[in-house]
Amino acid sequence: MTAETQKLEYQEEKKESILEFLLRRQKGIFHYPLELTICFLSIALSIYHLFVAYAGSLEAHAFRSTHLAFVMILCFLLRPLGRKKWTDPKNAWFAVDLICVLLTLAVQIYTLWDLDAFIFRRGDLDQLDIYAGTVLLILLLEATRRTVGWAMVIIAGFFIIQTALSDHFFGIFYGPPSSWFTMIDYLFMRENGIYSIPLMVMATYIFLFILFGAILVRSGAGRFFINVALSLTGSKVGGPAKASVVSSCLMASVSGSAVANVVTTGSFTIPLMKRIGYRDYFAGAVEACASSGGQIMPPVMGAAAFVIAEFLNLPYL
Repeated sequence: MTAETQKLEYQEEKKESILEFLLRRQKGIFHYPLELTICFLSIALSIYHLFVAYAGSLEAHAFRSTHLAFVMILCFLLRPLGRKKWTDPKNAWFAVDLICVLLTLAVQIYTLWDLDAFIFRRGDLDQLDIYAGTVLLILLLEATRRTVGWAMVIIAGFFIIQTALSDHFFGIFYGPPSSWFTMIDYLFMRENGIYSIPLMVMATYIFLFILFGAILVRSGAGRFFINVALSLTGSKVGGPAKASVVSSCLMASVSGSAVANVVTTGSFTIPLMKRIGYRDYFAGAVEACASSGGQIMPPVMGAAAFVIAEFLNLPYL
């Protein structure tokens, strides 16, 4: 690297993982039950997806619902109610988080307890199915609120109400209403609602991309891509922005995910661009565009490429 390129090099600030935090505690890991639970669930979720990727997918409803249950439980623990961070001291609202976790676990156990009978009841729900579906829908809206805010919850809530009371609306929202029985059957019992294609793609492809992207970051491979990009473009005009594009292409060749690219390369390139004077929104836009375009970088392309290959019944490679 040139001297000018080295000046632009971003000094990585590694954050301590929960596992590293537990391993260096002198009191023993069992004195930190929340941290131990989060660590165990995260490792279990990763092993679960790696096993499914190796051994083949489970029954669709079982696979997708288990993935969603894992993610929702982690969401309730890592995005607590009444605290800015999950590491802050616990307060009375922590009881609500535990209730959400237990309800999520209860719904998942109810779904998998007799999966064949559960699937067979589609279109002929009993009262417990309606209760379980209603609880899951409320929990999912709460998890959404904690992660992305009220906007998505308001939009989803509006269309749930509109579907149930569409004869009270006007214009394009007017239509025949649907009963709560029909809505729960569609949203909870089948693979057309909550467990539809977006969740399938997330559970089958995107999670693994994010997992391996995180492994690359912790192993230093992400930093290697950044240094290669900086050595090629760092001394040029607009070097950090060009480095963002090059590093995203390199990272995309092994991740295939725009999200994974932003998480890995963006953590270096966005602060680097901001440090030399790029505006926040411009730095974010460059990284977002570069990471999105990187999805068409072979050999590992974006999730859409796998979906297209599956629809066309053609081998990916």
